Amino acid sequence: MSMDVASSKDTLAELETGEDNQDDYDPYKHRTISKPNSTFGTFVHVMKGAMGVGILSMPYAIRNGGLVFGVIGTFLLGMLYSHCVHLLVDTAYKICKRERIPMLSFAQTVDRACALGSPKMRPMGKFLKNFVDYYLMISTASMIYMVFIGSTLHDVINARTDLNWDVRIYILLAAVPAIGITQVREIKYLVPFSAIATTLIFANVVISLYYIFKEPLSFDDRDLFPSFDTLTTFLGAAYFAFDATTLIFPVANQMKHPEHYLGCPGIVNINNICLAFLYSFIGVAGYLRYGDKIQGSITLNFPFEEDLAMVIQILSAVAILFSIGIFFYVPIETIWRRVHGRIPQKWHVAAQTGIRLLYLLGIVGIACGVPDIGTFVGFIGAVLNPILALWFPIIVDTIYRWPADFGRMKWRLVKNGLMALFGLYLLVTGTISSVEDIIDLYSTTVYRLFFLSDTICCGGGKSSVCVLLRPMQLEKAVSPRPKFSPSIKLCGMGLPIVSGRNSTQVPEMSDITPKITAGILGSKESSSVIIGVIAPAKRAHIDPSPMAELRTTVGNSSAE
Repeated sequence: MSMDVASSKDTLAELETGEDNQDDYDPYKHRTISKPNSTFGTFVHVMKGAMGVGILSMPYAIRNGGLVFGVIGTFLLGMLYSHCVHLLVDTAYKICKRERIPMLSFAQTVDRACALGSPKMRPMGKFLKNFVDYYLMISTASMIYMVFIGSTLHDVINARTDLNWDVRIYILLAAVPAIGITQVREIKYLVPFSAIATTLIFANVVISLYYIFKEPLSFDDRDLFPSFDTLTTFLGAAYFAFDATTLIFPVANQMKHPEHYLGCPGIVNINNICLAFLYSFIGVAGYLRYGDKIQGSITLNFPFEEDLAMVIQILSAVAILFSIGIFFYVPIETIWRRVHGRIPQKWHVAAQTGIRLLYLLGIVGIACGVPDIGTFVGFIGAVLNPILALWFPIIVDTIYRWPADFGRMKWRLVKNGLMALFGLYLLVTGTISSVEDIIDLYSTTVYRLFFLSDTICCGGGKSSVCVLLRPMQLEKAVSPRPKFSPSIKLCGMGLPIVSGRNSTQVPEMSDITPKITAGILGSKESSSVIIGVIAPAKRAHIDPSPMAELRTTVGNSSAE
């Protein structure tokens, strides 16, 4: 790791002997970084750290927030996140100046704030320091990214080919290029990867805008303000769309001109202003186009059978792959800071290589072993993200200023208290939502429809045969609004498969054994039509021989 900070023991020794003098010592001028990152390169990392495929969920967020409140709220939440970053970095700078040291990590900033601030918080310093370090390692572990890449490739490739590969195979394939990307150790050299990922995300936005503006937008029946029930969803989605707390110190500490990170206007402010405009624009446009039909990700509103819509999914997967490098940097930097003092200098390169490889293999192993881990990582994020992104900046600022540096009438303390209440609100509501997702994960029966052909066949007379073009997850309806409401074409007409709580057109499984159960859909004018095979998504094994028999049945029916 190029981060030329003294070893953990040396750094802590310096911290303990620091004196309370704040003369002309400038921490920025005393940093020695072998390969510092440029201001533009840092901006690219910060932009990529916040802007991911979640931008395609902003129309859904605006739907829940309303057109007026949603736009205003997006800008205010961007300002709030910027303020939290300022609290952290500014406090770290003050501590460095006071202790006469060049830089601190996130965890070290928390530890030193406790040591220098309120005496009652000093015993908590080590615990909070370890909490931050371990959370950074968990939250940026990239397991969810590998699952996302594998699942996306699985859905797209299996849908358009004769392959029936398991999602784990795609995760393993994605791990091959990830090995090379995660071996890049300098933040400076990760800039091209972040730039490519950001470009791909922007390409997705452009394609999405193409679908949005294909038809006129409508203001009819569009809410201007949220209801109490939808407010929580908007606030959580919009605030964490700006969140890149895990990257604050890694990128700031590697800058050639760290004074440009905050400053006026500064990288943080410019980035969040740009994101607020972009989020508001695509959010409002998507909501005006699709109204209450907008899905959690706007891509679900696009016609999947079109190649351009499929490109969005591919670009998203590739963008996440190129993003792994910068997110991987955070846990490795944390681990290396803790262990490199115990490793002889001559073995540093080999140790770095081995740690990075073993860490990635562990991530891939977990992703393959528990493909549903995304739901549990989401639960951890819902619990810990408000703590890290909101509470810790407040804690650091409050402890360091204690007891008298809060301004007239202690306005800073009041402000921090209100921010803490907002963080508590996000923590409680996010946790409840994540628990509900976990319950749904294990209480929802999911069926997969295996198709007999990749073409549509429409017969005449007494028989009409329709074969779907792509595989799709069919959920046993458990809520008024199923996640998917797909339709198939029957001689030019749309025939819904999942249409509401009581989905009578999805046949129930008569047997959960690997035996094939044919899905029967009836034509209004004729006998029933075999369109495919329905089986449990996770438990069924499809025997190819009956499939051939069913193909013959379909072929004979269409010939008639």
